[in-house]
Amino acid sequence: MKTFLGPACALCALSLIIAPSAGLAERDDPPPLTLPVLEDTVEEGAAVRETPDISKTAQLRYLRLVEGIIIFYKRYPAKARARRIGGKGSVYFALDQAGDIVAKSLRRSTGNALLDKEMLEIFDRIGQFPNPPDEIETFPIKIVVPIEYRPSSN
Repeated sequence: MKTFLGPACALCALSLIIAPSAGLAERDDPPPLTLPVLEDTVEEGAAVRETPDISKTAQLRYLRLVEGIIIFYKRYPAKARARRIGGKGSVYFALDQAGDIVAKSLRRSTGNALLDKEMLEIFDRIGQFPNPPDEIETFPIKIVVPIEYRPSSN
């Protein structure tokens, strides 16, 4: 496996981990890559872990689509916003061939239970992602997405 650093773009902040269809409960998953944080204003840059049989263009296109959907469904809890509570965390999730979320868990806490709960609820609101492209042949697709909540400075 090699690491691909994709073109700088506003919608490339996810890591895609392709692994054989081993059990989802296994803790031998590769460590998440260090990536820019998904936030209201997404930072530029990308990192994708790939296997030789998968088109990196298809991966990036699908990651951009997944990220756009996550951004659309992301909410900043009113109580946290009012109290100016912020934090950075990450969520692990896995998708099957149909785009169904077959696993999700908090990978790294924001340090606040309200924000952690909201990060997981994003995926409840999404329900299902679009089908992955045909170039992705290894399932489940394991993705780690960093998410940041930043109180405004107003």
